[in-house]
Amino acid sequence: MRYRTLIVFILFVTGVTSCSKPDPETSDTSNGPIADCLTLTAPKNREYRIAAERECLAQPSLDARMKSKACLVQQELGRCMTTKEAQANGYDAAQALAETAEARRH
Repeated sequence: MRYRTLIVFILFVTGVTSCSKPDPETSDTSNGPIADCLTLTAPKNREYRIAAERECLAQPSLDARMKSKACLVQQELGRCMTTKEAQANGYDAAQALAETAEARRH
């Protein structure tokens, strides 16, 4: 069941198109290293996660997505979903799906 949620989340990440500015409180999705799970899943970084999703979804091709840091952030979020850090932050599949929906709206 746990892996099913992760698979669904990853599928959502790869199937959308949109774009936005990243949250200034976190690192830009195009610069710097990808943050650890505790930082990525923190409630204060919600806008950053949504912006990364939008940026990833805006990539014009699979090759562009493979090279996009925003898509790597999304992949890392999928990996983080079942960690203790994410659970401590209250980050779960329901929140991830809500953020995906928010990214698609704009």
